[in-house]
Amino acid sequence: MSSQRRRKLDAVVAQLQLDYGPRAIRRAGPDEHAEVVGRIPTTFAELDRALGGGLPQGRLTEISGPATSGKLTLAAKVISAAHRADGDALAAWVDLSRTCDPDYLDRCGITLDRLLVVRPASLADALAVTLHLVRSNALAVLVFDRFGANANQVRAAVAEEDGMLARLPQLLSGTATAAVFLSDPREPSPALAHAAAVRISISRERWIMRDADVRGYQSLAEIVKNRHGHAGVRVAVHIIFNGTVRGDGL
Repeated sequence: MSSQRRRKLDAVVAQLQLDYGPRAIRRAGPDEHAEVVGRIPTTFAELDRALGGGLPQGRLTEISGPATSGKLTLAAKVISAAHRADGDALAAWVDLSRTCDPDYLDRCGITLDRLLVVRPASLADALAVTLHLVRSNALAVLVFDRFGANANQVRAAVAEEDGMLARLPQLLSGTATAAVFLSDPREPSPALAHAAAVRISISRERWIMRDADVRGYQSLAEIVKNRHGHAGVRVAVHIIFNGTVRGDGL
């Protein structure tokens, strides 16, 4: 193959790997430069197995679901796992939706004095703060909760959001931060879907009762995209309330 053709092919391969993940296309033979991606467990055992150990670090994960689906709890349990694994780990919760409840996060196992809660005035401010936090490479987990944000505000800043999401994967790749975006399936974001290395869709299936009391609920989580493993996997997620908020594994 001529050097000119090789350069053209290398450019095509590089672009496809950027768009679809490094494992989507490569030269045949042993992969000497196989990428090792760190993971932070979700504490839900079946989901972690399906994900290859948990949510990827240095990558963007989208968790989409309606209210009371379990998506906020899932994000909180990822932070709690990071806090348990490392006594110095820091996390941030970008609370655009104004739904962050410190008491609930504490019951999920989060160490509150190692959690930054950001309540920006607008989506544009939230995006700017997010980029600064990611660049700092100081966080184990960053959760961006745009769920419930004012629809007009979101539409007004959609161009800014698309631009940020286009830059975010490259910024994250140089960090150990697991970025988690919570979204509403009624307002899908094509830019977020494209930027995310992992996409999880979650929905509540049934309440878990004990006598006449609600003790939790069962949800169905589907991995609809996974650049670093298998997609199309569906697993049951059980969220139990008993003073604390427990996942299957903890």
